[in-house]
Amino acid sequence: MSAIRRLWFAIFLLGLAVPAPAASEPTQGLRYPSLTPDGKQVVFGYRGDIWIAPRDGSGPALRLTLHEAQDTIPRVSPDGKQIVFSSRRNGNYDLFLVPVTGGEPKQITFHSASEIVCDWSPDGRRILFLSQRDVGPGGLDLYEVDVAGGTPRRITWDGGREGAYSPDGKFVVYARGFNDIYEDNYRGSANYDLYLTDREGGVPRRLTHTPGNERYPFFSADGKTIYFVAEEKGVANFYSMPVSGGARTQITHLKGADVQRPDLAGDGKTVVFERVGRIHVTDLTNPKAMPRLLPLVIRSDVRNSGIVRRTITGGGEQVDLDRNGDQAAFALRGDIWVMPASGGTGRRLTSGSAIDQWPRFSPDGKTLAYFSNARGNNDLYLLDLKTGTVKQLTRNPADDFYHCWAPDGRSLVFTSERSGNRDLWRLDLETGVTTQLTKNPAPDDDPAFSPDGKLIAFDSGRDGGQAIYVMNADGSNVRRVTQQAGFLQVPRFSPDGQMIVYESFVPTTGSSGGLFVIRTGGGPSVQISRDGQTACWSPSGKWIYFHANRGPHANGIFRVPAPRSVEPGELVPFIGNVEVNRRRELADLFDEAWTRLRDGFYDPKMHGVNWNAMRKKYRDMAIDTENKAEFQNVIRQMLAELGASHLGIWGGTQEEEGVLPRPKENGLLGMELAPTPAEGGFRITSVLPDGPADRSGLRVGDVVTRIANVRLAPSRGRRPPNLDRITAGTVGKEIPVHFKPLTPSGLGLERSRTITPLSLRQIYEIRYRNWVRRAEERVK
Repeated sequence: MSAIRRLWFAIFLLGLAVPAPAASEPTQGLRYPSLTPDGKQVVFGYRGDIWIAPRDGSGPALRLTLHEAQDTIPRVSPDGKQIVFSSRRNGNYDLFLVPVTGGEPKQITFHSASEIVCDWSPDGRRILFLSQRDVGPGGLDLYEVDVAGGTPRRITWDGGREGAYSPDGKFVVYARGFNDIYEDNYRGSANYDLYLTDREGGVPRRLTHTPGNERYPFFSADGKTIYFVAEEKGVANFYSMPVSGGARTQITHLKGADVQRPDLAGDGKTVVFERVGRIHVTDLTNPKAMPRLLPLVIRSDVRNSGIVRRTITGGGEQVDLDRNGDQAAFALRGDIWVMPASGGTGRRLTSGSAIDQWPRFSPDGKTLAYFSNARGNNDLYLLDLKTGTVKQLTRNPADDFYHCWAPDGRSLVFTSERSGNRDLWRLDLETGVTTQLTKNPAPDDDPAFSPDGKLIAFDSGRDGGQAIYVMNADGSNVRRVTQQAGFLQVPRFSPDGQMIVYESFVPTTGSSGGLFVIRTGGGPSVQISRDGQTACWSPSGKWIYFHANRGPHANGIFRVPAPRSVEPGELVPFIGNVEVNRRRELADLFDEAWTRLRDGFYDPKMHGVNWNAMRKKYRDMAIDTENKAEFQNVIRQMLAELGASHLGIWGGTQEEEGVLPRPKENGLLGMELAPTPAEGGFRITSVLPDGPADRSGLRVGDVVTRIANVRLAPSRGRRPPNLDRITAGTVGKEIPVHFKPLTPSGLGLERSRTITPLSLRQIYEIRYRNWVRRAEERVK
């Protein structure tokens, strides 16, 4: 229920890097290094762009790309003339090419699913990449695309990733696994093992069978050895093993930090890799060689440096109205704001690095109570609206939060963990005395007074799940109000005390399942909104205000008539102007993430990790980032140090914030196609049962000649067209598909069908139903 603070970045131009003094510390935050074939220059990602620099640090680093989108994972071509990289310029990661000397990047893939660079083929004609374009949520496989253009071809069908070509280009070695790639020292059934497959197809051969992770595989120059990265004792190092099979040999013996994201140079022995945000090299053929840190120092202007002025029009949550219904207070990005209840310009009341939440007007409208972590843990505070004076109310080492005013304004009831359990307490504002109201072993939370002060509503897990309860103001006579299944929370009384509004929370997704109203005495509930959180009534009883996130342009405070049937609600307009120091904001965000893990991790010993040292190790690197993707990557690396699953960081994307365009989702027809230029189109190699193509009567062996009236036969001297460009933005739209059916005597006359393409998620659901059906048939 705590506020979620999002990164909002303004975009400014950056300059080129300039040489730095020799004594300077190598720059931290460099990622995905790749050497030119002669080994003299290194290409890498830094601050969301692609850079190139002399390997020995003898000259300036030059920025090759400059875009507000994230450009990442550069790989130099075998001839040293081009660099392929992945970029979010179209709202998802696509592959782009840029000359090593710089220039305008050229896009070569066009699917709405993300495509991540892996490797160049030895002849420089193809690029290997991973994508979920045909797999669905959570899945990935390897594909290759011709540098000159055309439709990508699928290589693996079993979840391959981090692939690399053999020196002759006939085989691909790859990692296959399903655990979080940022989880250190994983041991279990979802670990990454190495596989080898023929590039043209066939059954993959498993190369490793350990319980740990083997990742980032690549071939030696002679193709007889496979190098890879594996973990022993919590640290990832380089290993090797024969392609034909056999024991693995450890090559490097680094301690304290992992080897990450290696790339082999053209000489077949020098490998460049990332380690704690800096670039290193070593000779894998020399067991005595010690990895060396490259002296790369980058000095450049910074995007979003200094003070950024922002106009904010959404994101407010935890709304409360004053006694007249004229003013609305809410939390936004860790601060407390007020605005007219009907919408308009907001006024920020608190600022700084602390996270201030849960503003609640006093009954006389003169004071706001809120809780804040300004002193390290959450305590209650009072803010005088006239003078701006702040008074700290509680100073207990445990968290005190989620409070409400008594109608007479003389006391606050709040949630606290000071007893070792989450219970409800009452604070007398005149005497400062606190009294514990509930003592059930289950957590009690989110108290709310009735208008007459006789009842307190709250949510509790005392009967399993989370339900809404009511008790007398002294804590006696607790009774359950709701019988609805689910996780119900944050009740608020109507002005007449006859009804309670509450939210249904979905813990698995962290989102609201809707707002409901129920009579104070119990009975059936009525849903008033399909989403929404932390609702409250207007004093007139006419409106219910709540927070909802309905997309990049509809995230904020809504109101809905109370109580009625389900309605979408009416967005209350808001505008606020703030000045933000970018580096200070990133520091605050990093500290918040670090503190939440320190205070909330299930093991107080942090799995034996020195958590204070992790703060020192990653903080400066996080503050030096320039976009969300880079910042979140640093946080994920810090989380990985704990070696625990189900940890991560997410936030609004640049597409959601309107900085970048949203990708046009590709419509899928439920069939695999292979180019057949001699037959004038693409031959169907597989058809998804119950998919669009199957329902339209298309079968394996048929040749598709036109899709959406675009002829698929290549023009003279050109390669087949890219199907992804043809199907972009066609989800749910009827399009014509022309094909020649396969008959016993060969291809028949051209026919046409009108087909409605589906989204990747819809295709994934069909695949899942087919899987269930096959499983049921096996066990009959």
